[in-house]
Amino acid sequence: MKRTLSLIAILGLITSSLHARTWTNADGSKTFEGKYLSSTTTTVKVLKNGKSLTVQLDLLSQEDKKWVATEVERLDAEKNKPKEVDAEESPVGALLAKKVKRFEKKSYKKAELTKNPEFYLIYFSASW
Repeated sequence: MKRTLSLIAILGLITSSLHARTWTNADGSKTFEGKYLSSTTTTVKVLKNGKSLTVQLDLLSQEDKKWVATEVERLDAEKNKPKEVDAEESPVGALLAKKVKRFEKKSYKKAELTKNPEFYLIYFSASW
């Protein structure tokens, strides 16, 4: 049991260090390992040894400043990217794809499920 827990802890440390990068100061004399968390126009927040560290951008190398700028652009593009999923890929969508109806001109007509809906409205009626 102790051996299993130790193995899990070691694997956790290995995987957490895989996403860390080496940060260098402006004159190139000092470096440290840390995972990028977030940034503002003047600071960068880095996870170093399990603790959050805020560093002024002016204290970092030009290469690190460029990396932060491209990372911010990448994260913004990823956040603004629409997440389209084929409706039939989801379990509910696959079941409902053939049974979707649209209310048009006071009657129901067959409709096509073109994208994965944000929510489903299911009407159930029973008579006893």
